[in-house]
Amino acid sequence: MLATRRITHAPEDSDEPKPTGETTMGANVAMKPNDPRRDRMDPETRRLEQLLDRHQEGRRPIAIAQSAPGREFFYAPGQILVGRGLADRDRLLERIKGIVGSDFTIDDSADGSFTLNVPEHVDIPWTTRALRTEFGAAVGPNHVFFGTPSRSLKPIGPATEGTMSDLRGTTRTGTAGAGITIAVLDTGIAKGHETWRDAVFPDLVVSAGSDYTTPGAVRVPGAEDLMDVRPHNGMLDWEAGHGTFIAGVIGQIAPGATVRAERVFASDGVGFEDRIAAAIRDASDADIINMSFGGYTQSDLPPIGLLDAIDDVPSCTVLVASAGNEGCGCRPCWPAALKRVLAVGAVDANGEAAWFTNFGFWVDACALGVDVLSSFFEFDGAVEADPTGNPQSFEYAAYWNGTSFAAPQLAAAIAAIAKPGQAQEAARQVLSTGKRIPGLGVRFDGALI
Repeated sequence: MLATRRITHAPEDSDEPKPTGETTMGANVAMKPNDPRRDRMDPETRRLEQLLDRHQEGRRPIAIAQSAPGREFFYAPGQILVGRGLADRDRLLERIKGIVGSDFTIDDSADGSFTLNVPEHVDIPWTTRALRTEFGAAVGPNHVFFGTPSRSLKPIGPATEGTMSDLRGTTRTGTAGAGITIAVLDTGIAKGHETWRDAVFPDLVVSAGSDYTTPGAVRVPGAEDLMDVRPHNGMLDWEAGHGTFIAGVIGQIAPGATVRAERVFASDGVGFEDRIAAAIRDASDADIINMSFGGYTQSDLPPIGLLDAIDDVPSCTVLVASAGNEGCGCRPCWPAALKRVLAVGAVDANGEAAWFTNFGFWVDACALGVDVLSSFFEFDGAVEADPTGNPQSFEYAAYWNGTSFAAPQLAAAIAAIAKPGQAQEAARQVLSTGKRIPGLGVRFDGALI
């Protein structure tokens, strides 16, 4: 198990009471790569160690806390998000001064929300919980979300090798989806994506949008899906190829659509709520927004940054998200659980619930999520997510499991029958037929099975 530690909660001269409740969790001492303790870790703990260690130096740091036993959430130290629903900004700022002193700055957003930047030693989980008690749910941490597959090897595993010959078996041409734009908020699109696009989905329009992961910038041109940068160790990064894979899933169902890849996740699968929110707002001109990512939040409350951003999306735009891969029915996975979003779980080739899929009353639909075949990089070597370290050979194709790859099937099925500006009507039509599976919604027509 990971050791627990407390982070300083308030300046020594503060009159604020010492907090109780949430615990911040993390590794006390970073392990060296060859530390023998790593060999004794289960894959999930090893993955968590990697994430915490790698984000302490040279990258935006992340931390993990728990609202209650078994209810962990990730967040960015030193930041508090405040939504535009806040009733009394001046009084909140006075309370912040009482907690952290005058050492904080404010980043205002055009929509009326803002970010409080405080010293990284401040206990964000306790501070946000205290502020919520007084000011309501318009205050929260800057949560960290992950591409789904999840942050661990449990329960679904890494991408496995495929070939162009495999992918050609799914070749589709035609006009289904023509005139419809699907914004894919993910890891971006492979630099050489034209190779598989031209050979397999020649009518699919794929473009790289913007990168929201660059430190110090909210949005920069170019959304390239990167293979081996986090870290640069000759192995395929944890979530590398995730966005490229999703683009190919869409191409199999709506080969005439336009896919606009927006990069909100680094190749290790980490994304921050504030930047994802910015990407959602910028993508609001699309007919459909696909969000194959998710995460859990403090006290399981809706993430204020994503909630405000989605409120700004026009009513004609459809939002689709993956339900998550923790096999969980007891916690809402965000953003899928938001009312405005269509949540998609996973089934296997027999139409039965996949062993890993999240489920619940908030899941609207389900589609194939086991052994899904789609587009990928050309890459030879080991995959960091594979604990065996055995090399694999990817020839622009891969097989992968996860609700991540069920979600774009719904997005594509909607696009395939939608007219420009009428994606919501198409969504109602797609979800009006099909077998209903308890806890997983409708197994709709137009999916890969």
